[in-house]
Amino acid sequence: EGMECTLLMEYPYMVWAHKDNPAVSTSEASLFDFADCKLVNAYNKTYNAFYDAELAVMEYNGIHPETRIKDAESMADFFVTMQPDEIKITSEASIRCPYNPNVVGVHLVEGSGTFPTYLFYRKSAPGTVLDEFIQTCLAVGQRFAEQHENYSFSV
Repeated sequence: EGMECTLLMEYPYMVWAHKDNPAVSTSEASLFDFADCKLVNAYNKTYNAFYDAELAVMEYNGIHPETRIKDAESMADFFVTMQPDEIKITSEASIRCPYNPNVVGVHLVEGSGTFPTYLFYRKSAPGTVLDEFIQTCLAVGQRFAEQHENYSFSV
């Protein structure tokens, strides 16, 4: 209550998986090809937020994955220890994993889905700085829509 929610952008997602995962060799992979994989998470508030978004994407698509908890201090920990039955979902990026050559990014078939990104702010806090910040965020979202492949959060 008292918060404004504005959609900024939607961007495609992809799956990170071990190169020995059978779905990696699928020429036109979809999220359903990874339905039997375990979604990895860690006991950490930041990673729980990522996990919640990943889980929401899977459940939105009718997939209810099992979870594997890992002891992760950094995002690299997920990839360094990734097993053939594990996945992570992230915004579309390079398919080369900088942390582990055995982990690959899999771009999914066109129309597989997007991550929506929202801006939440208090309606009761009007002011020049907040208004400028909101307009900057909306401009970044617009830039993404215009330059789908090269989006950035910098202005």
